[in-house]
Amino acid sequence: MSLTAVIDSNVVIGLAKGGVFNHLRDLYTGLYVPPTVVNELRQPGQPGVADLQKALGNWITVQTPPPGAAGTVAHALAAADLEALGLARHLAVDHLLTGDLRLQKAAAANGVPCLGAPELVLLMKSAGCVTAVEPVLIRMERSGYGIAPTLFASILAAANE
Repeated sequence: MSLTAVIDSNVVIGLAKGGVFNHLRDLYTGLYVPPTVVNELRQPGQPGVADLQKALGNWITVQTPPPGAAGTVAHALAAADLEALGLARHLAVDHLLTGDLRLQKAAAANGVPCLGAPELVLLMKSAGCVTAVEPVLIRMERSGYGIAPTLFASILAAANE
């Protein structure tokens, strides 16, 4: 698989809470993060901070999108979300990795496919990185990462669990 993606803080936090953040490097040959997303994840002890810091410069590249790269955005987005969308459009990546619903809507309106943390766990199972999705999703939820019950059920069904 030679996929590329831009990652948002929501997914960093979710996958870190599930203990599977490092498996992203098994799924994607190119992973990018805008500086504003890195800045969102600076508090020591916050889930995902240590994981992201270890990955930066190794298998995740920090890159700033050119001005205006986010295109037309009908929804009010934070600066980090605008940069994530702009970078995803500029690099024409396969996925924007985010669980932020406003960012997902803006990305869809701009033709950028998104995957959230639960969908990535399913992709990790398909790639053989994890043997089951349910324990990972449960760890994520128990650590405070919200997963809608319908999404949880659909991921389990898709994983045949």
